[in-house]
Amino acid sequence: MFHLCGLFLILLAATATAQTGEGLLLTTVPPQPVRIPAEFEPMQAVIVDWRMIESGDIYKCIAEDVKLILPYDSDGRYKEMQTLLPTYGVNMDNCEFYSVKMMGTPRDFLPWFMFINRSQPAFIHNDGTVPEYFWEQGYPIYDSGLPVQGGDFMTDGQGTAISFPWIVDLYAMLYEGTDYPLMDRVLDYWGIHTYHIISNPEIKGVTIPPHIDCLAKFLSPDTILVLRYPSSNPLCERTEAAAAYFGRQISCYGTPYKVLRLDVQDEEPYINSLIVNRRVLVPIVGEDTDDGALAIYRNAMPGYEVIGITNAHKDRSLWEPFYALHCDTMGIADEQMLYIHHIPLLDRPPAAEGFPIRAEIEAYSGTEFVDGTPIVLWRTEPDANESTASWNTAAMAQDTESGDHRYLACIPAQPVGTVIQYYLEAKDASGRDETHPYIGPAQAHTFTVTTLGANVSAVSAKKGGTVELYINTGANHAQQGYRLAYSVIADANATEVLPETTVLTGFEGTLDDLGIGAARLTFPEPLASEWVGRSLRFSLELDDQRSAVPDTVSIRVLE
Repeated sequence: MFHLCGLFLILLAATATAQTGEGLLLTTVPPQPVRIPAEFEPMQAVIVDWRMIESGDIYKCIAEDVKLILPYDSDGRYKEMQTLLPTYGVNMDNCEFYSVKMMGTPRDFLPWFMFINRSQPAFIHNDGTVPEYFWEQGYPIYDSGLPVQGGDFMTDGQGTAISFPWIVDLYAMLYEGTDYPLMDRVLDYWGIHTYHIISNPEIKGVTIPPHIDCLAKFLSPDTILVLRYPSSNPLCERTEAAAAYFGRQISCYGTPYKVLRLDVQDEEPYINSLIVNRRVLVPIVGEDTDDGALAIYRNAMPGYEVIGITNAHKDRSLWEPFYALHCDTMGIADEQMLYIHHIPLLDRPPAAEGFPIRAEIEAYSGTEFVDGTPIVLWRTEPDANESTASWNTAAMAQDTESGDHRYLACIPAQPVGTVIQYYLEAKDASGRDETHPYIGPAQAHTFTVTTLGANVSAVSAKKGGTVELYINTGANHAQQGYRLAYSVIADANATEVLPETTVLTGFEGTLDDLGIGAARLTFPEPLASEWVGRSLRFSLELDDQRSAVPDTVSIRVLE
């Protein structure tokens, strides 16, 4: 019943959105490029549904860090907020209140914040009505024509999103016979180029969970947290299938997703959490399982403050298995964020100048960088005899040949076998201080210095891709010829014959005067099904066979 009612409500809203709210929605394609920020990016505000959350902790917590925005639909509710919030210790100077004619769930029915034309703030409307508050912000508001509720959408902020199949079914009903495919529209209006649709079959006539935010959560661009039920729970099969699916996909870093698990016993709402800058607010229910769930978050997100949020009324938790904290809130990204985009280095040898660290960095506030930033902070991983190691600094300079807002720094070359940790930092005159990864040194990027390395560790069988291999054997092997040998392995103990194909090229060459070389492998789409789930293992052979090169590179072929 829930599934059918949900479909009806979404379909009803989607058929009448062009003139909702106080203004006229823009139906044209937004100026490109378009980007919807991830939940773990810098936030400036959080909208909270006062009707559903009685915990004073969440209001106090949010208002300590960002604007707390509270809609209300009656004078009585407004007076109630004004009376109770100060008793919770809430910073009232950091609160905004706005009147609405009809209340809806913030996560599902309010417009989403996005950037258009790379760095200009805007809202994208998908479902429900647009309250006057959003028009007052002065941003353009676009109508996507895409029938999806906010709880059934999560993104990594880099063009990948995940939903359940409702959007596919409804889009087919709304646009039957048109020549505007779903994937073209999500690219145009959301900037989504990779859209994972996760199966959500019915159990006993009910589709549970109703939204993706009740099943999984992006913790970072390459990490997804997925529920895990006991084998006795009917939902176990579905969550295991979802975790296995994500494990076969490739992150925006060119690596397999890190799929972490969040154990629940009986549909506890722990996955329905909210990330607000450097805090993670987790709904808890006052049971023994709470501590285990909070520990999982803390282990998965070092550097974050993980806070358990109760929502009790007369000794009964108001959190529901598939309706909790995340459903009743919606974050608004920082419109003037200091944006850092960087693809972390994987294990590799140094180039002639060391290890180049490239990034796109832009102050959306329009202010200048300050305090000698942007910079790369790096160190070699402390060994067993060291408690800490100090961070070294490498200044980043503009890399104009790579495009606007591009910066480059180089970590000096280190001996083979060295483990290097690093992170990026930038500050601007608006007072913003950001790092990559977002949480900074607690989750610093890490790679090992090798003789042979690559820019990615996985390729997609469906989409194909390019792998760049890097070689540095040292000046002792200058001008030597090299070859790349390979094998295909299904698991750690099996070696198989490569399927009949000629897609692999660029396997030989001559090292330069420093003993450095490179090779590029192109995988056309699609690869044969026999490749999926296997790994290509590459090893380096030199003309001087007396010189052993122990390092190998493994590239997984995923869906």
